[in-house]
Amino acid sequence: MTNALSAHLSAPDRYAATIDSATAASYLATQKPASRVRVARVDQYADAMTAGKWVAEVATLTFDEQGALVDGASVLRAIIQSDTAVTVTVATGVPIATAQYVGIGRGHSLADRIRAEFTYPELVAGIVNLELANQAGIDVVNTPRKAYVPTGTDYALANQPALEAASVRASRIISRVRGILPRHLAWVLYRATAIDAADASTFFNRLEDGVLLETGSPVLQLTQYLGRVQRPREQQRKTIGMLIKAWNLYRDGSRAKLTFKAGGAEPEDIPAIR
Repeated sequence: MTNALSAHLSAPDRYAATIDSATAASYLATQKPASRVRVARVDQYADAMTAGKWVAEVATLTFDEQGALVDGASVLRAIIQSDTAVTVTVATGVPIATAQYVGIGRGHSLADRIRAEFTYPELVAGIVNLELANQAGIDVVNTPRKAYVPTGTDYALANQPALEAASVRASRIISRVRGILPRHLAWVLYRATAIDAADASTFFNRLEDGVLLETGSPVLQLTQYLGRVQRPREQQRKTIGMLIKAWNLYRDGSRAKLTFKAGGAEPEDIPAIR
């Protein structure tokens, strides 16, 4: 499942660098003519930099073997626009043949950019978007499907085995379990597996096959709830909240009633996965 791009990006010629306006301008001078920069993204980056919300590793600048910039032009323009020095990851010498897999400025989605790497790229894209949003403290239910494209590919390649396993497993479960969006189920599976692989395997096996479920089991309660969901896209907050709560109760060995307050003046926050 590994192509030349992922192999190259793990090589020594990939490093962190702080880029200021002058350096950004010099890098832009090497940009390939085919690259295009979306103004909305530039403005978004510039606003984040000016507000001091920029996070290291939030972008990667990629140069091909001839020294031409093939990825990251929008970030460089935002650095110039905001007149701010920003720490980014720089990858140099990327083979021209693999340049098709990069190109933030050309508007490629995360799923498009990792399509050659994973069996279920859409599920992996969903997991990565939700995980990066969660790490940034953003409400995962309101995370755009194509958010975090700059860091998404880096994160996906760095965590490839776990993401591949989670997406393959989730694809089988979602064919049997209705009532929840695939990306939400896949993300919780990915996080749960990182916490305790054995518990996660048992929990999601029971969720999928519905056997050996005792009265009061959080998995049984979750299965019964999901079976009643008619429009999962309209009930995202509740379904992902119930899934995470069921997992947490399962880990605690609790048979407490599975509930989640999704509406009202003070809707319940989606709990942390533990």
